[in-house]
Amino acid sequence: MIKFCTLFSSSSGNCTFVSSGKTKLLMDAGVSCKDISEELKCISVEPKEIQGIFITHEHSDHTKGAGTFARKYNVPVYATDETWENMEHYFTSLPEKFKKIIDKQNIEAVGDIGVKAFSIPHDAADPVGYCFFNGEKKITLATDVGHISAELEANLSGSNAVLLEANHDISMLRNGSYSYRLKQRILGDYGHLSNDNCARLALRLVKQGTRDILLGHLSAENNRPDLAYNSTCDMLEAAGAKVGHDIRLFVATKNYASCEIII
Repeated sequence: MIKFCTLFSSSSGNCTFVSSGKTKLLMDAGVSCKDISEELKCISVEPKEIQGIFITHEHSDHTKGAGTFARKYNVPVYATDETWENMEHYFTSLPEKFKKIIDKQNIEAVGDIGVKAFSIPHDAADPVGYCFFNGEKKITLATDVGHISAELEANLSGSNAVLLEANHDISMLRNGSYSYRLKQRILGDYGHLSNDNCARLALRLVKQGTRDILLGHLSAENNRPDLAYNSTCDMLEAAGAKVGHDIRLFVATKNYASCEIII
């Protein structure tokens, strides 16, 4: 058994809880330690039970509270070597024994969960998504994705459940208040995934057997939960899938725990 839920999910801050029941992990910690601790307690998890934090990349909406949480609760932090080089300032007083370097070629074992990092296309030093394994069960979490690369899709393939980025509605972004430069960054190959591209990826994964999809990292200014949901739902149902019957589709909430997906 493995389960996960987002505790926070947006362009303002991200943190996802993953557990086998025995082992409890976080992916990212992009809000304050206080907020993460309080939200963990809301899902009946004590912060001191967390056994590892897996960082996807160095941007502050994924790392803001990681150092404080790790220091306060003596939690190991896992990241690639290049990511560590770009976020060391968040962890200046963290004992070296808690600084763990991820090798993307290997599976890291924490308790009874195996964790594999894989490269994703985003404008950071060495951004990654993560596959989490428990027995024959696999979940894959991938946000901050500029485009659907072959490596991304290969690692998502075969997942029982996924967290996918549905960052923006293209029309809202293009007609919104962001600067031209920022719009081009988000729309670029190393920016963020739109609702439409997320829906196309979701359809391919469903055809390969994925049955639970959580849409996350929605932009507060350039998206709405109903738009993200409908983009993917409409594409799945147009292909013959019955959302709510064959497929379970959810949208992550911004500032509190989303529904828990258990496989």
